[in-house]
Amino acid sequence: MPSYIMQTIVFIEEHYFEKIIAHDLANKLHVGRSTLMTNFKKYTNVTLADYITRCRLKNALILLGEGKKESEIAERCGFGDVSGFIRAFKCLFKMPPREYMKKQRVNHGSFSE
Repeated sequence: MPSYIMQTIVFIEEHYFEKIIAHDLANKLHVGRSTLMTNFKKYTNVTLADYITRCRLKNALILLGEGKKESEIAERCGFGDVSGFIRAFKCLFKMPPREYMKKQRVNHGSFSE
C-alpha cells in the first residue's frame, strides 16, 4: 500500500469533522486526484467518499450513545446538516438513528457498538 493511502486514512480519522475535498487532499499529499481516488479504492475496497462517511458515522455512534441530539451529532461529525446525517445513517444501518438506539438499548440493555 502506498504511503499516501495510509496518510489519507490518518488524515480522515483526524479530520472527519471537517469538509474534506479530494482535490485538496491529493494536493496536500502530492499526488493526482484520480490517482488518489483510484488507489484508495484499490487498497481499501471502498471509495474515498464512503470511507469518510463511515468514519463520520463511527464517531456519530459514540455521540449517539452519549445521548447527543442528532443536530449536534451532524455538526460535530462533519455532515452538512441533520438530514444528511440521518440519510447516511439510514443508508448504512437501514434505520434512522433514534430507532437504532432504541434497538441497541432493548437488545443489549445499554449502548454498544
